[in-house]
Amino acid sequence: MYKRQGIFLTLSSTISLTRGPYLQLSTQTSIFIRWRTNIPCDSKIDFGTDPLHLNLSTTNTTQTTEHVVQIISLNKNTKYYYSIGSSGTKLQGDNDNYFVTNPDVGSTDPVRLWVIGDFGRSSTAQRQVRDSYEAYTGNTHTNVWLWLGDNAYNDGTD
Repeated sequence: MYKRQGIFLTLSSTISLTRGPYLQLSTQTSIFIRWRTNIPCDSKIDFGTDPLHLNLSTTNTTQTTEHVVQIISLNKNTKYYYSIGSSGTKLQGDNDNYFVTNPDVGSTDPVRLWVIGDFGRSSTAQRQVRDSYEAYTGNTHTNVWLWLGDNAYNDGTD
């Protein structure tokens, strides 16, 4: 990544992750993944059903700090692992980066929801709520995490 300064091109700062990734609008065959970087760059997602072999990818060449990428043509009710970054830099991706596509409409498979609002500013109580939920749910996949609101504060931060 180069930044133009006057008539010279100079190497700019290193790309780093400043927010995310987070998942949105999942369907049986697609999902959106969003993240934010400190400087504009292209967007790349590597993905696959084996966390050690992310054999599929999608890239958006638009230079941005607000990355929004849709993955399409996925199999329904399937666990996918992914990594995010740019065409030249992997920013995040390991066994904890995964999603499960939705089952058929009308499916009677169980669905787990975690619904929470006003979850605070990284307090001890906030961490205790998270830890309690993780202890309760164990290895059971949470299908939907619904944020009820009051998650932005007077200082204008996310």
